[in-house]
Order: sequence, then structure tokens, then C-alpha cells
Amino acid sequence: DWLMLTKRPENFAKPGFLPWSKHEDAWANVWLGVTAENQECADFRIPLLLKTPAHRRFVSYEPALGPVDFRAYTSPQCNPGECCDEDLVMNHPLGSCPKCRPALDWIIAGSESGPKARPMLDEWVRTVRDRCAEDGVSFFYKQQLAVVEGKKRIVSLPVLDGAQHREWPTS
Repeated sequence: DWLMLTKRPENFAKPGFLPWSKHEDAWANVWLGVTAENQECADFRIPLLLKTPAHRRFVSYEPALGPVDFRAYTSPQCNPGECCDEDLVMNHPLGSCPKCRPALDWIIAGSESGPKARPMLDEWVRTVRDRCAEDGVSFFYKQQLAVVEGKKRIVSLPVLDGAQHREWPTS
């Protein structure tokens, strides 16, 4: 599989940016993702991601710099006429359909790192984890900034509410 993560999904639409796009079978191993560190970035980047063909679509919510409501992007999606009533799909935000898979396959969450790292609240991550569980989206909690003996350090196997969350899309 080939994973591509970007902060510039507007480039997906540029001619020649995704040279394999003319070959449908080439998408079978392509995962496209965008970084969404806050709500403003999520609301700009994720709709562009959802318009682009890919086997898997994911969001890297890192560094998490503010709360993000992913509800509009984790609800099940489909294409009109393929599996659902076209009127139902066309009248729902982002073409959502309860019979189809979520628009996003995976959300990765983590804090900023480095000596000037800004704080991330557990509540932000908890809300995203719960949204993913509710909508059937895989959730991976990648890293957490901790202060140990007055020094910032990254915990690469973070725990939230007593558990690690390291899911990957499987089907």
C-alpha cells in the first residue's frame, strides 16, 4: 500500500498531480490523507480529500491544536445510484448514506512534539475516539506529550482512559 499525507489537498485536482488517476485498478493500493490540526483546517482539507479517488482516505489529527468535530466526515458515504435511493443521498450533507461505508477510513491523533509543543487536551482525543467508534472508523492514537520531571517528552504508546488505541482499516 502507498500512503500519501498532505497539508495541500488542493493539489489533488491539478493536472498530472495524481498521474495514475486514469487507471482505475491503480487505486487499489492508494491511501490518501490530509492533516487537520484544527476545525478550520479540517473543514478546508477533508472535503477536497473526499472528492479524490483513493482506496482509503485518512486524516492525521496531529498535531492536535484544538478540538475538531469530524461528524460530517465520518458518517457513511455512497455515490448516487450505486447502492441507495438517489433522493436520500442528494438531500444529505456530503452524500451520506447509512448503508455505505464511512467517508473516512482512519483517523490518527497525536500531540505536537518538540520543546515548544503546544498542549493537547485528552478531551479532544476522547471525543474523536468516541466519534470513530460510533461511525465505524478506525482510530489510532499515535503520540502524547507528557511532562516528566519538568521536561516535555513524547509518549509513543499513549493511553487514553486506560487503553491504547491502535486500529487500522482492515477491509
